Amino acid sequence: MKLVDDNMRKLGLAIILAGLMIVILGVGKYFEESLRTATLTQNSMVEFKQYDILDGKIKYKLPSSWLTTIKENKDDKVVYLNEFVSDDANTYGSIELISSSEGVKATIDKCIADVEGMGIKDYKKEKVKIDNIELDYIKYDLKSSKENVKRTYEYYVPYDDYVARITFIISDKKARENTQVVFENIVKTFSFEK
Repeated sequence: MKLVDDNMRKLGLAIILAGLMIVILGVGKYFEESLRTATLTQNSMVEFKQYDILDGKIKYKLPSSWLTTIKENKDDKVVYLNEFVSDDANTYGSIELISSSEGVKATIDKCIADVEGMGIKDYKKEKVKIDNIELDYIKYDLKSSKENVKRTYEYYVPYDDYVARITFIISDKKARENTQVVFENIVKTFSFEK
């Protein structure tokens, strides 16, 4: 009889622990979305404007208060180019769609060669997971003087025979602790037609 009681206690404890784990995961997802919204609101990014590439096969959003310029590009590799600047002029960058039959790695290798060609040896290349998609990410600093440093964040998103390169540049003096989170939230707005 004592053996049955011990097994029932263990089973009850296992069920309670499993239930607590499920509750914690659910609450964590809720807080993650709330944190994302709070981060965007804190950075005055409440309303977004949608942009389409390749007749709507690729969609993304930028804050509606940002100034954007879609440029015709004469380069065969760059299919689409949208340059943007934030309303406070602290953040700027571009969204590029690059035709690349060689894939993401070749595109990144070329971009790293360009970065090294500018004399920048100190950069960080790693993978970042955004909405269950593993993306390549490069971060480096552009220095025109000791006082004038711009942080550059580049995200590479593959799609068929294309690579979307999302570049954000912000002054080191204006960057905050949550700057990268804000940029990743903008990258999360990308959606692709399968």
